[in-house]
Formats: sequence, C-alpha cells, structure tokens
Amino acid sequence: MTKQSKTIFAGEKGFVLPWHFVSAAHSSRTLLRGGFDGMLYVAKKLKMRHSVAVMEHLTKLLNFVKLINDFKNIERDIPQSIGFKRENDVEHSYQLAMVSWYLTMVNDNRLDINKILKYALAHDLPEVYAGDTPLYTADEDYLHSKKDREVKAVLKLNETFADFKDLHVWINKYEKKNDDESKFVYAVDKLLPILSIYLDNGHAWKTHKIDLESLMRKNKDQVAVSSVVEKYFNLIIEAIQKNIDLSDENPTIFEKALTHENERCDVHHIDVEHFNNIPDNLKLKAHAVCIHNGKMLLVHHPEWDIWSLPGGTREEEESIEEALEREVEEETNCNIIDYYPMAVQKIVSPTSDKYHYRLQYLCNVIPLGNFEKDLAGNISKIIWIDPHKFEEYVENKEFKKIIIRRAINFLKKHENRKN
Repeated sequence: MTKQSKTIFAGEKGFVLPWHFVSAAHSSRTLLRGGFDGMLYVAKKLKMRHSVAVMEHLTKLLNFVKLINDFKNIERDIPQSIGFKRENDVEHSYQLAMVSWYLTMVNDNRLDINKILKYALAHDLPEVYAGDTPLYTADEDYLHSKKDREVKAVLKLNETFADFKDLHVWINKYEKKNDDESKFVYAVDKLLPILSIYLDNGHAWKTHKIDLESLMRKNKDQVAVSSVVEKYFNLIIEAIQKNIDLSDENPTIFEKALTHENERCDVHHIDVEHFNNIPDNLKLKAHAVCIHNGKMLLVHHPEWDIWSLPGGTREEEESIEEALEREVEEETNCNIIDYYPMAVQKIVSPTSDKYHYRLQYLCNVIPLGNFEKDLAGNISKIIWIDPHKFEEYVENKEFKKIIIRRAINFLKKHENRKN
C-alpha cells in the first residue's frame, strides 16, 4: 500500500478508515493498516475522543455492508428480461420479501409477516460464500455439492458475524421449515422464477430447453407445502399452456390455412432443432420429408387428388417417434434410417383455446421394396422427385411448402459442411 492510497482498504482483517476520517490534521496522510489492529493503532496515536469499542463496532458494520455488497455480486440464472443482465441475490431476496408480503396481505392467511420478511431476506445469504446453484445446471457434480457448500457457508457466517445471532437463528429455522411461515416463503421462492420467466415470454426455458412437463415435475411438490402458493402455481401453469409457445418466439402464421375437426384453423409455423419444449400430450401428428439417394418422396391422396408429405396421427400408447416410423412405413413402404427435427406447426382453433402440434421431420429412408398401397387406403401411389422441383407437385399451400424449403436448406447446409 503506497502513501498515495486514498480509499478505504479491505484487507484480510477487515475494513479500516483512512486517517483523515479521525483527524483533519492528517487529511494529507491516508496510510491504512489492516483490520481492528489498524484502528486501535490510529485510536492510540491520535488520542481519539471515541472509544476503541465504538470503532470496533464501526469496523464490524463496514464488514457487514461489504458482505451485502458481495451478496449483490452473486448472479442467479434468471434474466431480468431478454438482452439484460441476470438478477442478483440481493434483488431476488428483496423481490421475495415484497411478493411474500403482498401474498400474505391479499390472501389474509394469518401468517406472521415479521417472520416472513426475515425468512425472505436471510434465506439465500449463505450463497455469498457457497455461490448460487443455477436452476437448470447441467453440472451434476456442482448440483450434488450444493448441500455441503451451503452447510460450510452457514458455519462461516456464524463465525464471521457471531454477534448477529438473530440472523443465524432465522437462517437455521428456514432450513428446518418447521413453521407455516418458512414453508410459505420456500414455496414463493420456487414460484417466483416461474413468474419472472413467464413475464419474459419463457426466454430462459427456451434457452435451457425446458418443457412444460419437466417444469411441472420439478416444482409441483415444492410449492405444495403452501396451499396459497400452490393455487398460484396451478394458475401460472395454465397461463403458460395457453400463452407461451416454448419452442420459439416468432412463428410464421398462416391464417385459416388448414381444416381440422371441421374448422379452418390457423397454422403457426416455427423452425426448430428439437421438440423438447413441447408438451408430449399435445404432439398429435408427425410428418416427414423423406430423402433417398438425393430424391424426395411424395405420396398421393386419391380422396383430394393431391401430392403431399407422408405422415399422420399418433395412436394411443404410441410415442411421436413411433408414430413417425409407423406412418412412413405404412404410406411409403420405406424404413427410416435416421431423422432430424426441422419444424413444428401449431394448429390453433379460431373458436376456442384448443390447439395441438404437427411435428415435421427430415428423414433418411431406405425402400423395402415396391409400393402397392397403404393398408388404410389413404395413399394410392408414391413418387420420387428432385426436391427443387417440388412446386410442380405439391398443392399451392404455403404452410406445406415452407416445410420442404426448410428441408432443402438443411440439406444444402449439411452438404456444405461435408465439403
């Protein structure tokens, strides 16, 4: 440390004030010493009018303020909004306290608000030493070490701030969760990220490839410890189902483009690389752009006299991938060698909140022999064509053509990578 030092120094022993704080006569000298020993030296040297005990309290206060400043540096895996910084632990704790207070008042649940605020403010403080464990981390070792890291962090807090006994009492009570207030705050803590991500249009779920089923599975039992919070959890899950498409943010919409159950439905087309974010119970249909030796396969529907892509409806007890393989074999007499997710089309009813998904795959296939007809009688013949000439065959419906264009672009990019 040089004689030119002008700031408060935070050394291993804690904070010390510059000399000019205690004596104007020494304003030009800011030599700093570490911790309480440094302040004791200053007190004796300058015959300060304040007692050493008072200065010790100030040093402890500064160290606690530093702890909270460090707490602000612990970032959570929850963005405040797309393109902006993630929230930190101080922001989260304040939000948790305010939302818990709000829910307590509007639901008149007779909980002790004093307890609730203390639990909310203190619940994550051990993370200042343990670090945050991201909600959707793929690091299994870090996830499994969470409990051990937090136990050590609590012990360090106890040792470093032994005089703040009330803090340690409430951290310990929160960990045990023996009263209604701690259970309530715990449940709100699990609900808050869901509410924040919902307001952000599901951006974090899409980034981490979290589907609705895994979201419910991960949080359902945790929020159930409070009936009040569980009610809001069920409501937000319903809102997610209706209002957020977890597969993409900006679909291409074809209005009244497809007939389903005697209704002209809107088709929301979305290019994707996986289908992980789509609830399994809404994966109703699977269709395939089938490729073999550079040629694309189309099937003919005699009922409408049109050429189209093979595919159909999933049967009961069948996965969507099994439906894909079965439909392709039945309609084309081909086996799928491998497949790639390409796009998803959300079929939306114009008169209700009902919708389902048609999953679009690019498939490498191999013919099993000559095609005669499918058992259901829906397909009369097949044809292998140059993919770039598909518009000569496929009916003039953009929601169908966009799928084939996506497949052609995919194949072109794959070929470029090989070269």
